[in-house]
Amino acid sequence: MLRFTTNLGIRLQRYTYQVYNSHRPYSLSLNSTLLSNLVLTCKSCGINLQTKDSTQPGYYTIAVQASKIKDTDKVFNRHVANLSLEDKQLLINNFDLALDVEYLDGKYKRELSEAKEQRVHFAKDHNQAECVRCRNSQYRSNYGALDQEFPVESLDTVVGAIPPDAKLVCVLNAQDFPMSLNTKIFHYRRPGDIKFVVNKCDLLFKNNPTTLKYGQTFVLDYLYSKHGVPRENVMVVSGTINWNISLLLQFIDNDSYVVGTVNSGKSTIIKSLLYAASKPTRLSSRDRTRMEKEQDSRINSSSQPLSRYQQKKISKAQEALFKKKVGPGVSYMPGYTRGFIPVELGERVIYDVPGFATGSHGIYSQMDRKTIKDLTKGVQVYEKGFYFSKYQTLKPGQCLSMGGLFYLEAPNSTTMFQIRNCINFDYHIFSSFRKAEEVSTNILPAMAANFVIHHDKDTFRNLQRYVVPPFYGPIDLVIQNVGHLSIQPTGSKTSNDPLVIYLPKGVDAVIRQPITNYIAKTFTGRDSKGNPLRKENIISKSTFALNRYSAKTPFVSKLIPSKRVEENQLDADYTRVSEWSSIAGGERVKYDEDYVVDERNRYEFWSE
Repeated sequence: MLRFTTNLGIRLQRYTYQVYNSHRPYSLSLNSTLLSNLVLTCKSCGINLQTKDSTQPGYYTIAVQASKIKDTDKVFNRHVANLSLEDKQLLINNFDLALDVEYLDGKYKRELSEAKEQRVHFAKDHNQAECVRCRNSQYRSNYGALDQEFPVESLDTVVGAIPPDAKLVCVLNAQDFPMSLNTKIFHYRRPGDIKFVVNKCDLLFKNNPTTLKYGQTFVLDYLYSKHGVPRENVMVVSGTINWNISLLLQFIDNDSYVVGTVNSGKSTIIKSLLYAASKPTRLSSRDRTRMEKEQDSRINSSSQPLSRYQQKKISKAQEALFKKKVGPGVSYMPGYTRGFIPVELGERVIYDVPGFATGSHGIYSQMDRKTIKDLTKGVQVYEKGFYFSKYQTLKPGQCLSMGGLFYLEAPNSTTMFQIRNCINFDYHIFSSFRKAEEVSTNILPAMAANFVIHHDKDTFRNLQRYVVPPFYGPIDLVIQNVGHLSIQPTGSKTSNDPLVIYLPKGVDAVIRQPITNYIAKTFTGRDSKGNPLRKENIISKSTFALNRYSAKTPFVSKLIPSKRVEENQLDADYTRVSEWSSIAGGERVKYDEDYVVDERNRYEFWSE
């Protein structure tokens, strides 16, 4: 069955590849490296450049480097032109009659034309040309219309344009793992034919050794158990601060296409790879001699040698300058990359590919540019999301709002919820959902900065309503491309009233077991002799162990869609939950989704 599905996906990809490349601006009907030498492309986004229509994608202007005539020189030349021949000779002492003003103007125009032509050849040879959109966004913070200037397409469109026999490197975002893994990619390649790179691991771990020790272990277990990905095909990195980039340089094969969802950090990783490839592995004898002379001069000079902090600061500045000038453009705006960009890493070539999404820009289409930048930056989960982190309490009947991004309504029961925020935005807790609606649809100017999305009454009534599947113990509520909330129920549980979440269109969310349980050692609930501990003694006397993921352990659950009704809303929610699942005698019964129970943690999850 797997072979049939994969072969069907490859045939579909070949067809899509032919159709897609017949009209797209970054057609790959030719070899990409050869195509980049024949066609002038933007060095930042990869789109084919043109100078004819400023309203069309890929428009750019030629930057002329020739110096223009000063205004004072123009005035002087105008007065000289009005003089007689004898006066000219007297004025400038044997002035060559051939070098009159008209000749100088013509010479200047020819130089200007030659400079433009040289600029075009220079851009072609060194791939330094940039389209107007990239220059405006990079240097003027002018982004234009999101849908027009930053188009986002589906996985089928992007991956379908890649040659069917090409190698794929899929970049995943650790910020919302595993939501950034679009399983449609297995329709085009077998799991063993794709290499996976989990990026932004600096948000989960404090240092790189723990990333390799715990993070890679969890990711390997998950991708192997869930999707059959070979363990040697997985790598964890941070493109921002160069964690494991030297290992990644050897991990990626020649002629690989780097794919992934928008804002997963593909271009950032490629820039870090270019920087790592630019550093010599061994110093030549000349460089070593020069370095030794510099060290001797510093030691023998009266000035103090550079401290380790100063050397590190200089090194970071050099790296930042290198990444600014070399490689594809990087932006927090989704859809920044618009073409396939070949990148040379020594003797190898890899390709930066535009990011894909399931529903156009999704959540980003409803935010301003600064908010997108702040949310995609993320927070340090190792500080904000563990059991020792600060939390706020969501009491019965209250409603938590993340600036209009979503609304989480607590049930009217005796259960309370500890909330730890792992999203780079402050939330507010309202006394009720009705109060949240009243404030969100009538935002005062002083509170405007506290809202990510502004709702009117119609859009608020059209929010998509979901029931959070019943759970016991802590969970993570994960918002795609944003982050998560860690939710821990406390107090007595007198009823099974569920949590309810309201999401705007284009915002996707799931719940998962706390990822901190798998990326760090956690309480076992037993003492050093293996005896179970009472609840009040767990923190002080419990031993620690690292939980390992297996396919038998449910990890992620979809939310249950539920319509909003005027009366008996709680009964409607119970009915919806029972329609989705039912448990009889501990056996699993299939309805819309598979209903599974994690007996170890007493989780009740719908599988992916």
